Amino acid sequence: MPELPDVETFKRYIDSTSLHKTIEKAQVMNKKILEEISKNNLEQGLQGTRFVESDRHGKYLFLKTTENQWMVVHFGMTGFVKYFKDESDKPNHTRLLLRFDNNYFFSFACQRMLGKIGLIQNKEDYIEKKGMGADALEVSYDLFEEKLKKRRGMAKSALMNQSIISGIGNIYADEILFQSGIHPKTKMNQLTENDFQTMYQKMQEIFDIAIKAKVDTDEFPETYIIPNRTKDGLCPKGDKKLKKTKVNGRTTYFCPVHQDKK
Repeated sequence: MPELPDVETFKRYIDSTSLHKTIEKAQVMNKKILEEISKNNLEQGLQGTRFVESDRHGKYLFLKTTENQWMVVHFGMTGFVKYFKDESDKPNHTRLLLRFDNNYFFSFACQRMLGKIGLIQNKEDYIEKKGMGADALEVSYDLFEEKLKKRRGMAKSALMNQSIISGIGNIYADEILFQSGIHPKTKMNQLTENDFQTMYQKMQEIFDIAIKAKVDTDEFPETYIIPNRTKDGLCPKGDKKLKKTKVNGRTTYFCPVHQDKK
């Protein structure tokens, strides 16, 4: 599932390709992706407008139009965007297709159709309605510690709770905990002040690296666990085989040596 670095990468891609171009035609190709809006209302709400600004909060992308509305995009498990010239290059599983006045196209593709697109008036109200916590790249350390210290569950579950900190998903939660030397099933009340400081620092560092790499895992540091999250993956800091477990139903990888459970 696209997580914060993926969505930030999509945002920057859109900023460099799709802003300030008039949408001559908007076509919803499968209405199952729509959130609280009809096919006709979304198409008519976009046609003739331009995207003038982008924003991101957690895993959600917001595109402001000249009508002072926001197209909100959630990518689900398989969603992505593409800007292209020839309609024959349209991605498979395109669910929304826009044609700009320069004869280029913008596609939102989503194979499993778990992503959503809507058109909203107020971004802040939407974030509040969805119960999203502070964005992981913008949250202060004090708020990060305050929110997490109140949790009673396991470390990985707390990091992935979007109402606490917004943007951390399954894969990056594993990386944050690995780099912090914290077992994913460690109870939150067992963590020290140093643990919270380390998690916050590693979260910021990991997201910065992932975004600069445009989430190309081949460009990640050799000490990262993400490229090794496979059946026979080895700890990148040694030769110990990674272990796999479930945390609240989510597949979780960790190193039994570097993430000893307290």
